[in-house]
Amino acid sequence: SDDGNSTGLGSGITADGVAAMRLFRSADDSLQEWTDVGMPFVAHATQGYVNYSSGAWSPTPVTPAPFLECPDLYRSGDTVVMVASYNDFAGVPMMHGQDGMSAEWRTGLFSNNTDGSKRWETKHSGVLDYGAYYAQKTAGEALTPNEGRRILFAFTGWHERTGGLINAACGISHLMPRDLSVAPDGRLRIAPVPEVGNLKIGDSISLKMDGEATVLGSQVMVTMICTNVPEPLRVETGVVPPRAWRAVSIDILLDSAAGEWTRVGYDLDSGVLFVDQSHTNAHNPALSDTYQTTAPLQTVTGSATSTLNITVLVDGGLVESYANDHVVISSLLSPSTNGSIAAEQRSARAVSTGRSTGGGDTIISTPSCTATAWKMRSIGN
Repeated sequence: SDDGNSTGLGSGITADGVAAMRLFRSADDSLQEWTDVGMPFVAHATQGYVNYSSGAWSPTPVTPAPFLECPDLYRSGDTVVMVASYNDFAGVPMMHGQDGMSAEWRTGLFSNNTDGSKRWETKHSGVLDYGAYYAQKTAGEALTPNEGRRILFAFTGWHERTGGLINAACGISHLMPRDLSVAPDGRLRIAPVPEVGNLKIGDSISLKMDGEATVLGSQVMVTMICTNVPEPLRVETGVVPPRAWRAVSIDILLDSAAGEWTRVGYDLDSGVLFVDQSHTNAHNPALSDTYQTTAPLQTVTGSATSTLNITVLVDGGLVESYANDHVVISSLLSPSTNGSIAAEQRSARAVSTGRSTGGGDTIISTPSCTATAWKMRSIGN
């Protein structure tokens, strides 16, 4: 819906007002008679946006948000979870014709206004995915408080890149289902469903930190667990941090002879999860400098991060990266189809990077990390 405001706030955009969620109530279980109980939520601004062209997230709010899609509500204990996608930003004056999207979550409650209508009160809010993620919906048996399980489904958005190891159009590339749960503090937790483990082939393979790369192919799952993670040197909100130069990370789809790989890691200085595609997009040079980031983990979780758990799922040019079950980046890559080796010969490695004030590649305050990888089979096999 939109808020019906034609006073100029939405001037120049498709809606005549601002994106809103309109709530209806049925008179009984026959579902034959419905009453409009108002707009409990109006999206005056998004929490940021993902640029269609680069796939990179910007923390700059889109104001107003002209288009709300796929709204979803469900109950978890005493909390109500709201998820929705926002789109159609090109007509917003501040965007200067630049298109984009945003997928967001909110936890909170409904309360009653004096006129009997409903009002939404947000307790916590966040971004469902800091990359290519859109049109999400949940399913499960959690409509009854404290019962059941909630699963999130989505695909990679309306504008998908073509070429390389992935050639997708709208709606073709679905992402792995995700488990949703509400943490005790009311924040949403997002994790890959444990059933993804059924796709593993054979035993796990250890990746030694800063050791040799291991051939794993282009269908891979990698986990990295780090302890004694230092507090970030700077935790900034509302800005995209500079490219990480002190980090613990995983390189995937590595073709060292062709100088190709994608780096997924945690920036020890700014506290963000990042996906660095600067050595990835040989097939599409226009995307070769893409650098995706999240908000700092410390601001997302509400506390310092001393333990880090990163999970990376790789399916050709489609990559999903999770950190501490709180932030996720979905990436559409364009690695070359050949390079010097075929996709099934691509490798992975675990690396730590840093630089001392005197220059060189000296590691500074690097946490203790272990990395484990598995080859993965296709769902259809």
